[in-house]
Amino acid sequence: MYNKRFEIIFAAGAIKEYKKLDDSIIGIVNKAIDDLEFRADEVGKLLKGKLYGCKEKKLKNECIRIIFRKDRIKKEYNKYADRLLNYIQDRKDIDEFEKEGKFRFYILSETEQIRLDKNPVPIHGHGPGKIYYTLSEILSGKKKIRSENECKDNNI
Repeated sequence: MYNKRFEIIFAAGAIKEYKKLDDSIIGIVNKAIDDLEFRADEVGKLLKGKLYGCKEKKLKNECIRIIFRKDRIKKEYNKYADRLLNYIQDRKDIDEFEKEGKFRFYILSETEQIRLDKNPVPIHGHGPGKIYYTLSEILSGKKKIRSENECKDNNI
């Protein structure tokens, strides 16, 4: 069996509601909760308003709505998880992510890390908006570097 990726922690009010469930549907609800332990990041609809940051999983036939929040991934699942989740939440808080959706983050190497000891600056200064640089330009050792677009324009 696969390791669980998420730990389910009931809010105080949810425990009371859970205990009120009819025996005929408790098994279905438990199965849905078990599924969240493995796939909380893959299922559910993002909610807005007062429930912003939460997701819902509907059990339509049972007229049940499970509200959940992905607060914490188990430490043994991925040592980068807390750092990435905090980064994503910080970006969402300042509306830096332009849309809702799945974002992918890649850990390129844990053994061959690149140190950026220099503090390169753009050749033409830093204007409004985001500027992207190629890795080769950053690693070139130059104090002043070209943006990715400038490199493309000059066939560099």
